[in-house]
Amino acid sequence: MSDDVLRIYREIAAELTAEDGPFALEDAAVRGQSFRVYACTPPNLSDLYQSAIAAHGARDMIEYMRQRQSFTEMFDEAAAFGAALRARYGIQPGDRIGVAMRNIPQWFTAFVAVTRIGAVVTLLNSRGSADEIAAASEKVGCKLIIADDACAERLAQGSISAEVIGLDTMAKLCAEGGLDRDAVRIDPDAPAAILFTSGTTGRPKGATLTHRNLTAMATNLRYINQLGLKLAARRAGIPFETLAKSVPHPSVLLIMPLFHISGVTNFLMSLISGGMLTLLRRWDTADAVRLIEKNKVTSVSGPSMVISDLLDFPDGIERMQSLSSLVVGGQATPAALADRAAKALPRAAQAAGWGMTELSGQASGASGAMFYAFPGTCGVFNPLYEARIVGPDDETLPPSEPGELQVRGVLVMEGYYNDPEATQNSFIDGWFKTGDIATIDARGILTIVDRQKDMVISAGENIYCAEVERVLGAHGDITDAVMFGVPDERLGERAVAAVMLRQGAVMDADMVRAVVAGRLADYKVPKEIVFDLAPFPRNAVGKVDKPALRALYFERAGAPA
Repeated sequence: MSDDVLRIYREIAAELTAEDGPFALEDAAVRGQSFRVYACTPPNLSDLYQSAIAAHGARDMIEYMRQRQSFTEMFDEAAAFGAALRARYGIQPGDRIGVAMRNIPQWFTAFVAVTRIGAVVTLLNSRGSADEIAAASEKVGCKLIIADDACAERLAQGSISAEVIGLDTMAKLCAEGGLDRDAVRIDPDAPAAILFTSGTTGRPKGATLTHRNLTAMATNLRYINQLGLKLAARRAGIPFETLAKSVPHPSVLLIMPLFHISGVTNFLMSLISGGMLTLLRRWDTADAVRLIEKNKVTSVSGPSMVISDLLDFPDGIERMQSLSSLVVGGQATPAALADRAAKALPRAAQAAGWGMTELSGQASGASGAMFYAFPGTCGVFNPLYEARIVGPDDETLPPSEPGELQVRGVLVMEGYYNDPEATQNSFIDGWFKTGDIATIDARGILTIVDRQKDMVISAGENIYCAEVERVLGAHGDITDAVMFGVPDERLGERAVAAVMLRQGAVMDADMVRAVVAGRLADYKVPKEIVFDLAPFPRNAVGKVDKPALRALYFERAGAPA
C-alpha cells in the first residue's frame, strides 16, 4: 500500500511541476548559485501582499478577544504604520526593526509595515528576558523595537540602545500615517526577516531570510496543499474539482508563537488561502475548544501537550468535529498520541515533517495518506530542495545509511546576520549542514535518526542545553551543570539538569531553577533538577559523556533509557 501511495504522489507532483503545470519549475540564479524555483513565485513580499488584498480583501483575517479584522483593514493599517515609520523615524530599506510581541493583531500590522517598506523585520522572543531581547537586538543593530505592553515594560527596566515603541504609540502612528500606497522597489534577494536560533554554543544567531525565501515558502505551501487534495481525490476516485468545492474555507487556531518560523508559516498560509487566524491570549484548553467550535476551526497545529489537552477535554471530541487537520508541530509525533487522535477524530488528517528556521520552515513532509503510509518518517522533500547524506569526510553515503543531512535550494537562508564565521561554518560548497543525523532511503523517504545539535524540544519549544548550562555554570555555588532531555508523555521531552555543587554549598531544586529563571525565558527553566549523578562520566578528552550520564539517570530511576 505504501508504495502505491508514493507512486500516485509522485505522479501528481510531476503533473503539478511540469512545464505546463500550475507550479512549473525553472532555474534561477540566486546569490551566485542556480536553484529550482516555481515560475509563479512573487518576486517579493509586497507583491504577495497585493495578491492577498485582491483575492481576500473583504474576508476576516484575524479574530482576537472576540474582535475581528479583515485583510483590507489589516493591510490599510500596515500601510499607514509603514508611512509613519518612514516619516517619523526615517526608516530606510535594510534597516532592522525589532518586533517583540505575543500573538496579537498588531504583530501582523508591524510585520507587513516593516517588510512592505523594505526594512528587515527582526522577530524577537517576546517571552525572553530583557537581557535576551536586548542581546538579540544589539546583535543585528535594531533601529527600533515595536513591543507589546508586557515586553515594553520589561525592556524599560533593562538597558537597551534601540528606541522602544509600545502599542499606544503604534496606534497613534497608524492614525497619523495615512494610506501610503507607494510601492518600494525591493530586490527578491534583499533581506526580509531575521529569526533567532541558537546552536550548540547557546549563543543566539539571527537567521536572515530574504523576500525570495518567504515568497517561495508561500508558493510551496500552495503546492503542498494542492498536491494533498489531488492525492486524496485520486485515491477516493472522485474529480479534484468536486473535492475542492467540498473543502471548507481554512480556519486556523494559531498556537505557535509568531516569532517562530512555524508562526510565520501560519501567517503566510493565511495570505495565500484567505483563511482566518484565531488568536489565543494564552493557552487555555476550555477556551481553545470553545473557539474551535465557534469559528469552525479546520486546522490546529501545536506541541504534543496541546493536542493531548484537546483530546482529553470533556465533550471536546464532539465539539471539534470541524477539524480537518490536527498536527503535532515543533517535534516528532508520539506514536501513542497519533493513534489517539486518529481514533478520536478520524476525519482530521495528521502530518509529520522536518524543517528548520534556516530553511524557511518545513523542508520535507508527509500528510494524510502519506503520513499513514510511512509512519515514523519525515516524508519526502519538496521540489525546491536537493538533499544528501554525508559521512565524516563529507562523502555522500548510499541510500538508508545514516549520516549528516545536508541540503541546498532557494529556501535556504542567506546566512546568519552579522556572523560571517557562523555562516561559513554552516555551509560546505553551497550545501547547508543541518547537524541532524538522518537516512534517505532509495525511495527518497527521509527519517531523522538523531540530533548532532544538543537540544531539548519541550512543549514545542527548542531549549538549547549549552545556553542553560552556561547560566548555571556562572553561579558561584555550582561547579558543573549538564542538561539533557528525557521522554515526557505530555511535553514530548522534559529538560533535566544534573548539577554538582561546590563543597559546603547548599541549594535545592527551586534555588537552581531560580538561577535560570532570572536570566532566561521561563520555558527554558529545567523541569527537573538532580544532584545525585556526580561525578559526571567523561570521555577521553575530559568532556562530559552525556549519553552515559543520561543512562545513569534512567538506571537510578529504574526505568529503561
